[in-house]
Amino acid sequence: MARILVIDDDPLTREYVAKIVASAGHSVEQAEDGVQGLEVFRKRPAELVITDMVMPRADGVQVIETLLRDHPNLPVVAMSGAPESAQFLYLASYLGAGKVLTKPVTAEAMLGAVNSALSVSPKK
Repeated sequence: MARILVIDDDPLTREYVAKIVASAGHSVEQAEDGVQGLEVFRKRPAELVITDMVMPRADGVQVIETLLRDHPNLPVVAMSGAPESAQFLYLASYLGAGKVLTKPVTAEAMLGAVNSALSVSPKK
């Protein structure tokens, strides 16, 4: 199974998403904001990144831009529950996130996005 990094400043959402992903047999690392997420990724690159779009220090836009600049084939799932979700998720898609989800996210939607993102990513 895949190594997946979940980045979200809301601990309840982060734990919820991590639990869903782990239940499918994936190994999961967590980060509480974009800066920490980028640090975790540099130390232990993931095969898929799931990131919130609105976070302190470094938001999802910065995370996606940084990761895809250095790893253009990395699958990314973006999610947002902000009032401006449509704008954030459009931007995430434009920047290269393969899947975008509106919070609250169901387990079915999350697993569908993860499976889809992993199935279209180039194999190493």
